[in-house]
Amino acid sequence: MGKTDHSRTEIKCSTIAIAVANDVFGPLADEIAWARRITEAWTASAADGKGVTLVDGKLIEGLHVDEAGQVIALADRIAELEAETS
Repeated sequence: MGKTDHSRTEIKCSTIAIAVANDVFGPLADEIAWARRITEAWTASAADGKGVTLVDGKLIEGLHVDEAGQVIALADRIAELEAETS
């Protein structure tokens, strides 16, 4: 078996390993949906001059929106990378 064949095998295994890692350690669909909901609610609330908002009876402040932004950014980046490799 030549080096080229071995390299292709490594790349294929690496791609599979990354997909599994993304599934295991990436944000879940419900976490992404929640992050998007609170971000939208926060944006609407901020437009009305409010510093906090309620979503499903939960108080949402800036720190929650910051964390939600990180979840959304990670989910979007994973989706972009998966689209590039498929």
